Amino acid sequence: MKIQRPSGHLGCGASMIISLIIPLSVFGKAFLVADPTNTVEFSLIAPTAKIVSLAGDFNNWNAASLPLHETNGEWRTRVQLNQGRHQYQFVVDGKWIADPDNPNRQDNATGPKNSVVVVGPVDPSEKPDRPIETPTSRVFNVEFTLNAPSANAVSLVGDFNNWSSTASPMQKRPNGEWAVMLQMPLGRHEYKFVVDGREQSDPQNPEQVDDGKGGRKSVLTIGQ
Repeated sequence: MKIQRPSGHLGCGASMIISLIIPLSVFGKAFLVADPTNTVEFSLIAPTAKIVSLAGDFNNWNAASLPLHETNGEWRTRVQLNQGRHQYQFVVDGKWIADPDNPNRQDNATGPKNSVVVVGPVDPSEKPDRPIETPTSRVFNVEFTLNAPSANAVSLVGDFNNWSSTASPMQKRPNGEWAVMLQMPLGRHEYKFVVDGREQSDPQNPEQVDDGKGGRKSVLTIGQ
């Protein structure tokens, strides 16, 4: 695999409209929700997306712990948040993006801006004294490759895409090598390849652990 730091804005190639519904604060296409538990509903219209999740300071920027659920091309999830200011991004098929319909954003220390949602009686115009560094400040392009010239279909599964066999399909090159590029944050990531329906670890990566099913899964650690 190859790892490199991306330059510029981390955009998403798919066409989409992203809307956010939050209590006591309104940004972009958001609507007020009367909910005493401070439950925030995040929704995303992305009919071509295969997997969508939500990452923010409220879940330690984990790209897999808060998946959105799709109905007729619209993705939704509800999260109970504490009162105050929260930073977040959507993760769409492995790509991190800020909410384009939310003008309230906060600089990272070294990277692209995060969207900000304010819950409760907090002044939305109030800004922290200095930029906050989050895992999305340090996102890397990672190219996964597998030499499998006789394979008909290969995909990448891991904790970064909820182990979905359809979220990260790989493309075959003329030399028989399969490849896919994902944007990934710092940290430890477990993954496998699915080759014609069969799971296997990465033969070029010696760092592996037991998968609990009698097999092995590969481990990629970025920046540690």
